[in-house]
Amino acid sequence: MKRNTFFTVLVLIALFAVNNTIFAQENEEESTGIRPDAPSYAIRGPYAVGTMEMVVDNDERPLPFTIWYPALNPDNLEQAHTYVMNYPGALVGLEALGHALFEADPNPADGPYPLFIYAHGFGGVRAGYIAFMEQLASRGFVAIAADHVGTTIAVDLSSPDAVWPALYTVPQDFSLLIDYADVLNSNGLLKSMIDTERVAVGGHSAGGFSSLIAAGGLLELNYLADECANGAQLNDCEFFVPYLQEIAESLGLDAPPEGLWPSVRDERIDAVIPMAPDQVLFGTEGLGQVSVPSLYFVGSGDQLIPPDVYNTWFPTLGSETAYMVELENASHSIYVNSCDTIPMMVDWGAFGVCADPVWDRNRAHDVIDHYLTAFLLWQLNGDEDAAKIFEAGAERFPGVNVINK
Repeated sequence: MKRNTFFTVLVLIALFAVNNTIFAQENEEESTGIRPDAPSYAIRGPYAVGTMEMVVDNDERPLPFTIWYPALNPDNLEQAHTYVMNYPGALVGLEALGHALFEADPNPADGPYPLFIYAHGFGGVRAGYIAFMEQLASRGFVAIAADHVGTTIAVDLSSPDAVWPALYTVPQDFSLLIDYADVLNSNGLLKSMIDTERVAVGGHSAGGFSSLIAAGGLLELNYLADECANGAQLNDCEFFVPYLQEIAESLGLDAPPEGLWPSVRDERIDAVIPMAPDQVLFGTEGLGQVSVPSLYFVGSGDQLIPPDVYNTWFPTLGSETAYMVELENASHSIYVNSCDTIPMMVDWGAFGVCADPVWDRNRAHDVIDHYLTAFLLWQLNGDEDAAKIFEAGAERFPGVNVINK
């Protein structure tokens, strides 16, 4: 009898301990990534995330943009914000569900913070990649994404002559946004929050291509013209080759250059992170002019930028520090908001826009966040622990390859 009583007491103690552990976990806000199994650098950081909507007031290229930043949250409010996308004639009322506080007071305690600027692709929008931007702000970065004039979903991109102006205007948008960040940091709403001495840029598809130009890549459009003349089946043949003279004149040139085209590099850029970028326009030598640390993201299921493209051009980068994260079988749109973020897409019958044929997009975004965050902590903050995840013996994940140039 005594033995049974003793055993019962032990069971009760164990149950009490388990219940207290569960209670503590339920009442403690535990940081995770998008999924509970997120890798370490994809786990939400220590900062609350604030977000604001702004416009670069430029007569020729007004740039509406969203900015994310470390914020104060003294009342421990739920970080929830709905980004509403309105592009008359193309997209109206699409909502993206985020995890941020709208117009929250900035948290200057550890500022100024490094700056990351991200560009959408052709037919994209600035709120298309909020998982990456919110994650970086939670980790102590200021992140900016703009709507680039002439390349959003609001523009009819079916006409080839609508595309070529973006070759140089979007890369120069990065410079406009860095300039504007300086203004905000000096006397604006985000005073003393932004360190424009530590800057990285990136983007998806055409936005990633533009980030490479802003970081020093030079176009070699005669290479493209020769490829097209030899029968290459590329959209770029239609979009750019017939307009070489117009492109040259937009740069103040009398005629298209024979070799490499002029640089619009912004020397303030310290690192570049292109995702599925077009690269053929750089020819054989153009990417050799990119010297800043570089991190590529690619998918082997990408039909627009397939493996033969990125495996040919990535090794031509001039960067001494250059890595490529390959998601096996991932499509070109793997980087765009998931269906959990934009559930209205499912309601509209556009499931394929927010889902991938192979990957769980939330898992893909956690993986991307992991390497994106670690790379920026390493390159802009000098965090050597973050650098270790790129070493040969570091943990790897199924379906993910990390290639060192």
